Amino acid sequence: MSIQENNKQHYEQAYTFKSNLGFKIYRRFSFDQQSKYKINQFNLKKVLNNRLDYLSVLEVGCGLGLNLSFFPKNSRIYGIDLAFQSVYSCNRYFKGSRSSGFGFCVANCAVGLPFKQCFDVIICSHVLEHVLNDQKLIFEFHGVLKPNGSLLINIPINEKYPDPKHFHAYTKKSIEQLLEDNKFHIIFSDQYDKWSLFFARMANWEIPLLYIPYKSLRAILAIFPLKLSEKLADYILKDYPNQQNLVCCRKK
Repeated sequence: MSIQENNKQHYEQAYTFKSNLGFKIYRRFSFDQQSKYKINQFNLKKVLNNRLDYLSVLEVGCGLGLNLSFFPKNSRIYGIDLAFQSVYSCNRYFKGSRSSGFGFCVANCAVGLPFKQCFDVIICSHVLEHVLNDQKLIFEFHGVLKPNGSLLINIPINEKYPDPKHFHAYTKKSIEQLLEDNKFHIIFSDQYDKWSLFFARMANWEIPLLYIPYKSLRAILAIFPLKLSEKLADYILKDYPNQQNLVCCRKK
């Protein structure tokens, strides 16, 4: 099975829910989903100076739509994902709740983006590493952003356990260089999240007695505020490297 096929199969399974309630519970209590969302939300506020109204926003690899639900109802939100189940769940969740329109469709961002120059903001969170030709995708972002539009990129970093679904392993320097080479101006680039490595190590211990504490701690941290969980990690896991690198930039 190719890496791309592995990605599609994995996320089709991950985003399949028996009920809308299951979808909502997973969105709220999944540490993986919430840790990324809170980091993205915090930095979107910074890069947009809390001006979130009346924007046109695209998320590439929209997953469960958490990042898009952050924007007020008067903003237009759009999402694409390789997984049909992601698109189906997002369309069902947002139906009837948006005053300025929304749209989700199945699309392979590695092939191209089915849009023209029309977005104020593009979000690409934990997607770029899954795309073989990452430079082509960054070039596509530049093409569909409005002049001076904002791009938020979140990528895994310092991974101790290689993910078979990833084509690339980035450093802070390499992701910034990739963006600058494709005519983006870096506004800021910060690192977060020591907990993911801690949980990855716990999972690799494969000790049955730790299963319930492991799951419980993940759910608790999923609802913790970002600043509190980061301070706690700096105190308890001070020697652990951060696992997410968030870059905010603007189209030149």
